[in-house]
Amino acid sequence: MKKALLLILASALAAGCGNNEKSNFVKTDQIIDEVRSEFAPDRREKVFEINASAGISSLRLLGVTTEPEARDTLVSRLGREGIIFNDNITILPDKSLGDTLFGITALSAASFRYSPEHESESATQTIMGTPLRLLEKKNGWTRAVTPEGYIAWVTSGSIAETTEEGFKAWKESEKTIITSRAAIFRKHANENSEVISEGIAGNIVCKKGELPLYYKVMLPDGRTAYVSKSDAEDMDKWLATRRLTAENLIFAARQFSGIPYVWGGTSVKEMDCSGFIKTVFYLNGAIIPRDASQQAECGKDIDITKGLFDLRPGDLLFFGKKGTAGQKDRISHVGMYIGDNRFIHASTYVRTNSLMEGDSDYYVNTPNLVRVRRFIGCQDNGSGITSISAHPMYAK
Repeated sequence: MKKALLLILASALAAGCGNNEKSNFVKTDQIIDEVRSEFAPDRREKVFEINASAGISSLRLLGVTTEPEARDTLVSRLGREGIIFNDNITILPDKSLGDTLFGITALSAASFRYSPEHESESATQTIMGTPLRLLEKKNGWTRAVTPEGYIAWVTSGSIAETTEEGFKAWKESEKTIITSRAAIFRKHANENSEVISEGIAGNIVCKKGELPLYYKVMLPDGRTAYVSKSDAEDMDKWLATRRLTAENLIFAARQFSGIPYVWGGTSVKEMDCSGFIKTVFYLNGAIIPRDASQQAECGKDIDITKGLFDLRPGDLLFFGKKGTAGQKDRISHVGMYIGDNRFIHASTYVRTNSLMEGDSDYYVNTPNLVRVRRFIGCQDNGSGITSISAHPMYAK
C-alpha cells in the first residue's frame, strides 16, 4: 500500500514539474514576442532572433540581436516572472569578427537574402564600392548592414572585409565612379586586354592613376585594373555635379526603360519597384531607404484627398491599401510622377503609364494610390534623404 502511494506521489510530482516547465516555455515565448514587437518589429532594420530551449536544470536563451536594450529587457522580464534560465544571447556585431567590422562590396552587384542560404527570399542588392557594416558570419555567408540601414545576408566572397582603419583609408582615398550603364575593367589599358571584372553604373573603385584614355583603378578586393574614361568619372567631380531636380531624376529614370522587374533588384541589371527608385536617387547623389514602405515615410507629404492637382514631376507615388483607424497604410508599389498625369515605374519592366482612366496605357491600380511624397527639396534635412557626400558611410 505504501509503495503504491509513493508511486502515485512521484507521478504527481513529475506531472507537476512537467506542467510547470511547459508553462515556463509558453510564458517565455510570449515575453520574447513582446520584446521583439517593442524593440525590433522590422527585420529589415533590427535583428532580434531569440528562442528558448530546454537545458539540464533551466531554460536556455539562444540567438542573436543588434539591440542590447532588448536583451536586457527580456532578461529583466523573465526574472520578474521567476523563470530560471541561462543567457546565451549574442549581441551583434559578433565578437568573433574581431576588428574586421567593415566591408566593401566587391562584385558589380551582390545579392542579399534574408537567411544565410541560397534558397532564402531575396532581400536587396549592393553594388561594387558600397560600404557595409558587418554583424556576423555563418557557413560562408555574412550578415551586414547597408548604407540605408538594411540588414541581410550576402555570400562572404562577395565583399572585401576590412578593419575600421582600412575602412577609413578607403573613404579618404581618391575614387572613380562608373557612369555608363555597363563597363569593363581590364588588365591593361587597351580594349583587347583581358577582362578583370565587369562594371555597372554607380560602381565605385579607388583611383590609382590616369592615362589619356583610361583610369588606373583598384577594385575593392585589391585587384588592379583599367577602365575607359568614356565609362567613368572622378568621384569628387561627379558628386559636385549632382542635383536633385525633377529634370535630373526623370532623365535618369528614363535611361532604365525596359530593364526587367526582379524582386530584390536594386541595380541596372535588375530592379524591383523600390530598387528602381533607390537607384535613380543614388545616381543623382542621394541615399534613400530600400523598400517602398520605408520610402513612403520620407520627404514631404502631399495632400491628395481632393485630387492630384498638387503633383509635381519628381514626386513619388505610393500604391497599396489605405489604412484604417489605428493601422498604417499598406504600401505595395512605388513609381515617380513625370508630369501630364503620367508616371514611370518598374512593373514587369521599367515603363511609363497613365493615371487617367480611358488612356490606352492607364494603370489599373491607380485607384490604389494612397500616398504621395515629395523628396525634392528635402535632402539632408532629417527626412530620410541623405546626400552621398554627407552620408557617414561615404563622407571623407
